[in-house]
Amino acid sequence: DAAFQALMDSLAALPTVPPKILHGICYTLIHLVDRFLNKNSYIENDWKRSEDLIYLVKNCRSPDDYISYIESLKNRLNRFLCSEKDYKNAVMKAIQYIERHYADNLSLEKVAAEVHLNPTYLSRIFSQETGCSFIVYLTETRMNIAKDLLASTDKKLQEISDLVGYNNANYFCRIFKKEVHLTPIEYRHKAHQKHQIS
Repeated sequence: DAAFQALMDSLAALPTVPPKILHGICYTLIHLVDRFLNKNSYIENDWKRSEDLIYLVKNCRSPDDYISYIESLKNRLNRFLCSEKDYKNAVMKAIQYIERHYADNLSLEKVAAEVHLNPTYLSRIFSQETGCSFIVYLTETRMNIAKDLLASTDKKLQEISDLVGYNNANYFCRIFKKEVHLTPIEYRHKAHQKHQIS
C-alpha cells in the first residue's frame, strides 16, 4: 500500500504525465505482479497473469484511465495477499485435524472436505507450506506417536497399530521399519535399554 501510495503521490505532484510514461509504468507493474504470481503460483486466482493485465492496459486512453488501472492492480494484489493468509490458515487447520484424527482412516479427500478445499489444491498448498506431502506428514505423525507408545508402554503391536491408524499390524510393522529403519520390537528394545542406562 505504501509503495502504491508513493507512486500515486509522485504522479499527482507532476503537472502532466505523458500517456507513454504512464503506459511504461503500468507495464513495469505488470512485470512485478507477474513475478509475484510466479513466486506464489500455489495461489489460485481469477486473473490470467500477464495476458489479462496487458489486455486491460491496452484499453487505457487517458491519464485517468491509467491511474484507475494502477488502483485496480493495487486492489487485486491486496486481495491475493489476504487470500494467501487464508490459505496458510487452511493448511494450519489441516495439520491440526491430522494431529487430532491420525488414528482414523484419514485420506487427503477427507481432510480437504474438513477445511473446505479441493483435494488437489490442498495437496499443492500443503506441500508448499510444510515442505512435505500430505501422506508423508500423516505417516511421520503416526510413526512419532508409535515410537512414544513403544518406548513408554507395554501395549501389544496390534493395539499400537490400531491406535495410530493402521488396522493391520503387519502393514504397520512394514511402514515402521521403512520409516525408522528398525522393527517396532527392535525400537522398543533399544528404547528400554536406553531407559535402563539413564
